[in-house]
Amino acid sequence: MKKVLTIIFLPTLLIFSEINAQTGENKKSVDLAKSKVLWVGSKPGGQHNGSVKLSSGFVTLNAEENISGGEFVIDMKSIVNYDLTTESMNKMLVDHLKSEDFFHVEKHPAAKFVIKEAAPLKNPQADKNGFKGTHLVSGDLTIKNITKPVSFHAAIKIQDGKLSATTEKFVLDRTEWSVNYQSKKIFAELKDKFIHDEMELSVVLETK
Repeated sequence: MKKVLTIIFLPTLLIFSEINAQTGENKKSVDLAKSKVLWVGSKPGGQHNGSVKLSSGFVTLNAEENISGGEFVIDMKSIVNYDLTTESMNKMLVDHLKSEDFFHVEKHPAAKFVIKEAAPLKNPQADKNGFKGTHLVSGDLTIKNITKPVSFHAAIKIQDGKLSATTEKFVLDRTEWSVNYQSKKIFAELKDKFIHDEMELSVVLETK
């Protein structure tokens, strides 16, 4: 059965490649050494921040060098923390984030974001942090095998055949992806021992 499926699937790949060649679309691989997702999580009286690496990714540009698609795989095993300087405390936090309480990395080692649209902004305005986006990016974010639509502003530049992008600091409700640990929305009895549902993300991206 596997051999039959392979024989059927290969011509499909060849047709897809030909269509891309005809439309002039250009697939740009992500530079994994220069790309990352930054995160901030908080609770009453404090917060933590760090980053997560990408394990693969690409951006597709059309003939006019506008973004027509893209897909990015996030390596959840690569979670790191920046603010805790004590090694034991740092490890304790990172291990907890990787555990079943949060992202259950052993069962869900990867997250994924798929670009559905990157619409140029007609009149870009700087936000309260001074960030000025050029595009509104919309797509599907999958964490713990749960997929939800998300949108955010990004400053995108294409120069010498390479794309670079930074996003605004955008906020997601972690409980929408079943990250429920000490959520006051889920566990009302927590009183002041809760962790905020809102997690702040931003992305730094470069292609090769």
